[in-house]
Amino acid sequence: MPSETLKLMKKLTPPELVQQSLVLLDKILQEAKDRLPEQNFRLGFIYKHASNILDLGDDVLALELQGRSSASRIVVRSMVESLFKLVAAFKNHSFATEKVVAEIEDEIERIQKWVEAKRANECLEGMDETIKQLMDAAQQLRLEHEVTTRRRWNVFDTAKVAELDWHYIRNYFMFSKYVHSTFSGIISQEHQIGRGYVLETMIFIVLAAAGHIPQVIETVTPQAHIDETARLMSITIDTVLNAGTYYFVVDGTGNSNTSNYGSLGSYTLTGFTGPLPIHDVSLSGNIVKDKHVLNW
Repeated sequence: MPSETLKLMKKLTPPELVQQSLVLLDKILQEAKDRLPEQNFRLGFIYKHASNILDLGDDVLALELQGRSSASRIVVRSMVESLFKLVAAFKNHSFATEKVVAEIEDEIERIQKWVEAKRANECLEGMDETIKQLMDAAQQLRLEHEVTTRRRWNVFDTAKVAELDWHYIRNYFMFSKYVHSTFSGIISQEHQIGRGYVLETMIFIVLAAAGHIPQVIETVTPQAHIDETARLMSITIDTVLNAGTYYFVVDGTGNSNTSNYGSLGSYTLTGFTGPLPIHDVSLSGNIVKDKHVLNW
């Protein structure tokens, strides 16, 4: 990105960047809602998960602003899983129906196990009808969409198809311990481990959803939405970092025309070592003989 453009970027706090990202996703979904094909199950699936990300994102931001990070870490994990499913459906046209059928049949199996384990009348009451309704729904989806596979599409398989960057998977497992109330999760919560990752994770989840929707569902200004997503991803964040080791990562990102590997380029990072009494960091970039030179 040209240095002239970078200099014009306004520094934002993480909550401000999250808020702008949520506003963008909300605008995209409002435009997409009126243009969403009624009979397209895949696009409806993608839209629903993007909406789920937006709704949960609003809640996470509210919790973070109130200092309720223990709860927000649980919610943001659901956002990561919705993103896995959204992107998997974006890349694999049969994923949406197969995944929904798998979810329904998994629910049936869980209910049946609980009913078999506890034969009390209060447990059985209404369960037979619930199981029947779920079975009918799964069978109808299988017939309408010609779903023959019995693939369960667990989180690992879903994330593998989505091909998202490693930090999404890292954060998914980090936040999962809070969801399942594992002992290590309770200890981590007491020591506030992972708290600093909540808003960072949210920014990328929301912007990833915002970047995918205009590519599959019609909106008023799809290119403008993609451009705004890219702008927010490139924006400077004004925040305070704890003492520690930090890394710059340049990661290839594929699209419909090229793979992650095919998007690789040549980059040079120039910096210096020693005590850094940093009050401000400004990033600039130039192209020198087909190479991208970044300076800060």
